Order: sequence, then structure tokens, then C-alpha cells
Amino acid sequence: MGTKTENEAENQPAEEVVKPVEDTTVETASEEEIAEEAVAKEAESSKVIENDANQLQARLDKAYGETAELQNKYLRKAADVDNMRKRLARDRKEIADNAITGLLEDMLPALDAFRLGLVAVEGKGGTEEVVKGFAMALEQMNDMLLRRGLETIDPVGKPFDPALHEALSQEPSGEVEEGKVVSVMRVGYRFNERLLRA
Repeated sequence: MGTKTENEAENQPAEEVVKPVEDTTVETASEEEIAEEAVAKEAESSKVIENDANQLQARLDKAYGETAELQNKYLRKAADVDNMRKRLARDRKEIADNAITGLLEDMLPALDAFRLGLVAVEGKGGTEEVVKGFAMALEQMNDMLLRRGLETIDPVGKPFDPALHEALSQEPSGEVEEGKVVSVMRVGYRFNERLLRA
């Protein structure tokens, strides 16, 4: 059996048994306060998200800027390489042309000697074979030089051009109009549009 107080409580009617209730007060928040708190948390959360988005956007903008700068540098370097390639090709051609020009200038007196020899023997008896030989050799030499870019400037019968011709004298002629070339003492040459000798 139990103690006296327990027995007494068992013997008493149910209405009389009152258990002591602790005095506790539970504060319940109103719906407005809960809503305000949720809005505040949401605002704070959106500020954090917005701040993170701004930081990410700044990093992205910086990366795009660096990419554009690198692209620009690449294009400039590519253009520099292309210009250098063109300059080297132009310089190489100029060096080759200058080397050929020197050789051709050295050959011009020999060509003049061929022409003068042909003029000297033309019309003399018994020299037809020699004239043919000189003419063939001169023609072959001119063809070879023409393939290499050397052009003969023979202005007989054409208007006098001081940029291409040197005048030694003026002669009256009934066959050729005034201002035109009557005869040539030394033929002029042009190599790749560059005047070697007027």
C-alpha cells in the first residue's frame, strides 16, 4: 500500500482531487509578427543573393574585359606577323632584283657591241652568214633577258619622252614628224618597270 497521502487521495472523490498546475504562460506571437519576421528574413536573404549576384557579375565583366584585351593583343600580334612576312617577301624580291640589276647593267655593253657589230656588217658583201649569226645570238639573248624581266626600250618613230629618253641632238627629217625619235645611239632598258638605262 502506499503512503497516507496517497491513500487519502484515493479515497477522496474525483472532483476533489486537484492536481496542482504549474503556472506557465506561453507567449504566442501574433500572425503579423510572424509575417514581419518572414519578410525581414526574406529581405535579408534577397540582399545576400543580390550581393552575391553583383560580385559574380563584376567577376564576369572583368573576365570579359580581360578576354577582349587578350583578343585585341592577339589580333595585333597576328597583324604584326603578317606585315613582317610581307616585308620579308618584299625585301627578298628587292634583293634579288638588285642582284639581277647589277648583272644586267654589266651585260648592257656586250649587247651594245652585238648591235653595233650588226650595224657595221650589214650591207657589206659576203657577210650575210655573219649577220645571221649575230642576229640569232642577239635575238636569243634578248629573249632570255625578256623572260627575266628586262625590256628593251627602242623608241624609233615614237614621240620623244624625256622621262625615258636622252636626246643627243635634233635632226631635220622629211620622213619622221617633229618631236619623234629619228635614230637611237644606245637602246634603253627597263627591268620590272624600273628604268636601267635611258
